[in-house]
Order: sequence, then structure tokens, then C-alpha cells
Amino acid sequence: PTSTSGTTGAPSPRSTSPSCASASPTTRAARPTVRVKRMANERLQVVRLAEPDLIANQNLVQVKYQIFARASGTENYEAFEETHCMRYFFASEILLLAEKFGMSIISSQEWLTQAALSDRTWGACFLLRKN
Repeated sequence: PTSTSGTTGAPSPRSTSPSCASASPTTRAARPTVRVKRMANERLQVVRLAEPDLIANQNLVQVKYQIFARASGTENYEAFEETHCMRYFFASEILLLAEKFGMSIISSQEWLTQAALSDRTWGACFLLRKN
């Protein structure tokens, strides 16, 4: 869901270095959207804003995260940001790589749910065997 959040006393964000990971072909079918996640416990409140930028011709999504945290009962937020560069793969690419390195795909499924892969799957798991 997309939403906005106002903060008071938030300092300028500081950057950390980018990291890379993998995403899924849903990136092309459903398009990543701006997301806000709020988390809290009795001591801490955290708001995470994720702003994706699809770089389709390179099969990449660059997600800029802004995180705002504050101790409960205070007004000032500590803020920082980081960027994650994620490369997404299609099943056909996994198959080509498996074949190139002498492997076979044993199974594929949605990450954590074990459901069949679809154009709505954000995370996938492939089990490969050395030939």
C-alpha cells in the first residue's frame, strides 16, 4: 500500500553503500510500488519508506530505502537511507545458467509458501542438481 508519513525533528538522512540481491519477474508484470512499513514496540518506533526504480533494460530494480527511527516518548527521529540494487531473473535464465554449468532444475517454487511460480511471484526458489 502507498501512504505518506510526516516526521518532526528528522535529521538529514545519511547514506550507506549499495548492496545487490535478486528479485523476480513479477517486477515486470506487477511493477514495484512505493511502500511504507511501520514497526513499533514499547521502546522504539520505526518507519521504512521504499522507493523502487525499475531499470528494465538491465533487469534491475534499485530500491532507495529511507528509515526513520525514534525512541518511544521522544520527538526526534534518527534517519538514514540506503540503496539496494536487485537483479531479477526469469526461469529461462536460470535454466540456461544451470545447463551452462552442468546442472538440472529439480524443482521451482514460490519462496516460503512453496506455491507454484506465477507472474505474481515476488520471490522464487530453484533446486538444482549437478548432472
